[in-house]
Amino acid sequence: MHTSYVLTYYPVFTSKHKALSGKTSLLFVVEKSYNLVGSMDEILKELDAEKAQITVSTEIRRFNKPVTIVQGLQDNKDVLSITKNLKNKIGTGGTFKEGKIMLQGNHKGEVVNLLMAFGFDEKIIAIR
Repeated sequence: MHTSYVLTYYPVFTSKHKALSGKTSLLFVVEKSYNLVGSMDEILKELDAEKAQITVSTEIRRFNKPVTIVQGLQDNKDVLSITKNLKNKIGTGGTFKEGKIMLQGNHKGEVVNLLMAFGFDEKIIAIR
């Protein structure tokens, strides 16, 4: 998909102000235009990739314990099995609550590698 920009201009007549009465102004509008090259599947994948964003971060909770938080998977229908697989592969406790996967400990690197192994694209995974 190629992105281009289209510049259009519209004449605007201003007759309310005495100094500008009878004169014409131009309003310029810049719009984003999409040239649809490729199949519809490629376009849908690109749009889904723009919308989907998985964030992996670490927070310090009670008793100075680190917790790895994975956000952005709440719309995925397999989020509970992803949570279970992450817990089993890493060997730690955790849960899925309030739209977030919470794993005990600091496992950011391992979580990113496992998510890529599960089929998620590296471009949509952000580490904070």
